[in-house]
Formats: sequence, C-alpha cells, structure tokens
Amino acid sequence: MKKPSVLYKISFRLLLFNLLIVFVPLSSIIFLSTYEEQLLQSLERSMVQQGRILAAALGDTPALTEEKAAALLQRLQKRHDARLRVLDTAGRVLSDSSVLPEEKELSDIDSAYSMDKWSGRSLSDPGEEQPPDESWLYKLASFPVRLLRNYLLPPAVPLGSGDYYLGKELLLGREVLDALEGRYGAATRISSGGQISVTLYSALPVHFGERITGVVLVSQSTYRILQDLYRLRLDLFKIFLISILTAVLISLFLSFTISRPLKTLSRQAQRIFIPGGKFQGRFYTGGRMDEIGQLAYALDRLSDQLKEHIEFIESFASDVSHELKNPLAAIRSSAEVAAETLEDSQEAVRFLSVIQREAARMEHLLSALRDITTIDTRLPDEEKESVDLVSLATLIVQEYRQVTPEIPVSFIPDLPKEKMYVSASPLRLTQAIKNIIDNAVSFSPPGGEITLKVGRKEGFIFLELGDRGPGIPPKIMDKIFQRFFSSRCGTAKGDHTGLGLAIVKAVVTGYGGTVGAKNREGGGALITFRLPEST
Repeated sequence: MKKPSVLYKISFRLLLFNLLIVFVPLSSIIFLSTYEEQLLQSLERSMVQQGRILAAALGDTPALTEEKAAALLQRLQKRHDARLRVLDTAGRVLSDSSVLPEEKELSDIDSAYSMDKWSGRSLSDPGEEQPPDESWLYKLASFPVRLLRNYLLPPAVPLGSGDYYLGKELLLGREVLDALEGRYGAATRISSGGQISVTLYSALPVHFGERITGVVLVSQSTYRILQDLYRLRLDLFKIFLISILTAVLISLFLSFTISRPLKTLSRQAQRIFIPGGKFQGRFYTGGRMDEIGQLAYALDRLSDQLKEHIEFIESFASDVSHELKNPLAAIRSSAEVAAETLEDSQEAVRFLSVIQREAARMEHLLSALRDITTIDTRLPDEEKESVDLVSLATLIVQEYRQVTPEIPVSFIPDLPKEKMYVSASPLRLTQAIKNIIDNAVSFSPPGGEITLKVGRKEGFIFLELGDRGPGIPPKIMDKIFQRFFSSRCGTAKGDHTGLGLAIVKAVVTGYGGTVGAKNREGGGALITFRLPEST
C-alpha cells in the first residue's frame, strides 16, 4: 500500500474541516447590506420626524422670515443630529442650523455632530480615536477588495463635493421642487471629501392653511453609519482571525491525539514481525481509554491470538510429523522383515498384518486431521439448525446398542422428556458425542457402566458422560483436550490418535460453548460440555 499523500492525511482533513467551519460565520458579511439598508431607513425616519416638527412649528404664520426661522432653530439648542435648513418658496435659504450667528465658524460642515470628511474625526471631539477604516487590521482585511477595485474594475466616475448645494444661491433640487408642490421629497446623493459617504436629503413643505409658505430641508451624512459598518467589519475580521487561530490549535490538538497515536500503531504493526515470521513486539495502549486505546487493545489481543495460532501451527506440524513417523517406521521395518522371511509363510503373514494395521492407523490419523482442520476453518460457515440434544443423544445410544452389541459396557441414560434445543450442525454434534462415548468405552472395564445425562442450567444445555474407568490423573487434567495428547493405561482398548477429545473441544467452542473434565466419586471420569440454548 502506498504512503498516503498530504491530501489524504487525517491531520490535513481535520484542519480543512475546521477552516471551512470558520468561514461559516464570516459569510454573515453578505447580510451587512441588509443591515445597512435598515440603518438608512431608520436614519431617514429620524430626519423626516425632525423636519415635520420644524415644519409644523413654522406653519403658524402666513409668511416666513429669516428672523423667525433663525429664532426657532436657535431655540432647538442643537438638540438635533441633522442639518436643518428653512427655504422660502423661491428656494433661498432663510436659516441654516449649521450657520447660526454664534456658530459661524462651522459654515462648511453639516452640523456640530457631523464628521470632518478629510480627517475622519468629529469636530466636537478632536481627540477621538483613530477611525476603524484607518487601522492596519482593517486595511489588511480590505486589501483584496481594494486590489479588485483599483486594478480589475473600470475607473469610477469622479464624485462631487461633500454637500450637493455647496455654493448655490437657490436650493432647487428635485426633493425641494417636490416639497414646493406639496409632496414629500427625498434624495440620496453620494459625496466625497477624502472619505466616500452618502448624504440623505428630505424636504417637507411648510403649510399655512392650504398655502405653501416654504420648505424645511433636512440633510444628514451617513458617515457615522459607515463608520459603524467599518467597526462591524473589523470586529468580524477579528473574530475570523481568532477563529482561524482556534481552528489551527484545535487541529493540532486533534492531530496530536488522533494522527500521532495512529502513526504509532502503524509503526508498531510494521515492527511486530521480523523476517521469518517471528514476533518481536506487541501493541501498547499507553493507558488511553478512548477509541484509539480500544483499537490498540484489540490489535494487541489480535496479535496475541495470531502468535498463539502461529505457535500452534508450528507445534501441530511437529506433532503430525511425529505421529506419522511411528507407523511409517513400523511399516518400513515390517516390510523389510517380511521380504526376508517370505519362505516362512507364518512370519510373512504376521509382518504383513502389522503393515496393514499401521496403514489403517495412518488412514485413521489422516482422517482425524482432515476433520479437525475442517472444523477449524469451515465450522463458522457451515449451516446450523435447531437440534434437540435429548433426541440426538437417544439416537446415538440406540445406535451403539444395535450396531455394536459386542461392546462390553452398559449405557445408563438420564434424559428428560422435554426437548432441549441448541443451534448447531447435527453431523458435527453427533461426531462430538460419539468421540466422547468412544473415549469412555476405551477406558471402561468389561461390564462397566457409562452414564449419559442431558439438562438445562443458566441458559445453557449441557451433556454429561461418565465412565467407571481409572479416571484422569490430576497432572494431565488440563491436557486431555490438546491435540495428539494421549495417555493410555493397560486397561485402555482400541487404537487412538489423540485427536478425539480435541475434535470435541473444537466443535463445542466453535458453537460458543465450553467443555471440561473431572473425576467421578467412586472412580471414573466425567466429561461435560455446554452449548447456548437455542431460542
């Protein structure tokens, strides 16, 4: 398998995923236009409200004069945030809130609340902090936009000055003309003065009865709104930078806690074997309690099982070689002697019978080897069904009584009347029970009794088979189910390969059960296996 590239590494994908999440809150910038529109609508409503109040106050006289308009604006004492101008029906300015007698020095700005278009500072507070659009962080964030605007987009039309009516004697814009006709007039104009902004104009007619005596022109720059938007964009960019830093740190943390342990497991897996298939190491969990720790633990158990299996295969091959060597040696020596004693027919017959017996033993051994190999490799894939263990045990006992009546033992079954089901292959289960019976018969003395019992306990169905033979020596009690292990005393009958009980254990454990042995009171051995009850 090839080494994964950077694009396929978990650490890179974690970083990419976290960075993609970061861009989700950044996408809220697209809603700034909606937010700006709402601010402009709120600003226009405020301007209209201020204009209506002033127009209502001026509508109590049949004719507007400069003195009346100036006096009324003077009484407001700058408690308004828009520039208010009172015009006569010809469009001439009667009074201007920005050029009241005591405020003559402010003649070129909107109001005491307006911003200096060139410096970006409020004239009412010269010491105000630097505007957000002048900070290096904002310039860094707006660099792509400025690059697009300056080099990729066509040049913009030059903008006008800060006030549309600057230098004009008659203020007859379209909004003023609408107001002179008795309608509400409004206009929005882009201005520049070092900082691009928008100025809103609202014109409201002054009524004296049915007659229009003048116009109240309200104007206000959106510069403050623009500055608020600048601050909002700057805050979003700060959040964006913090989010990127957080995403990188989280990715590094996840990489340290996920990618590195996985790489460690990969290195341990590569070092688990040395040339020749020998184990030289194992997997270490490092005390982790998370999923990676569970994976390391599972791999460690798997390596232990694999090691045991390899050791078993090595010993199995050695045992097979040893078991086959004895009959082959007997066959070879018998054949040699038979060839030398052909003149003596009795000796020839005796040695030829030895050859036949040892050949039969080899066939029996090879058949048992084939069975246990099939059980090891194919048992999980074999078709299973619900088998009544009581009925199966009854049939096997009847078969022994009918087919092999010469067996010098008696069977004493203790079988319940109810059915007890287990999930297994009937042929494999029959093979296991017959192997236990054959083992008991081989150790039973003539006239001995073999007991067979089937029952239920704690969700398992058990089968017990006992004999009255010499019993099992304690020192080999844990070895009798090992393959090729055989301990035969003088009372044992038959020719055995040491694989009968090993096949029983392979079948029972393959179906999720357990098998064990112990000595009976009064002499003899008792072998028991348990299988999960079929539901």
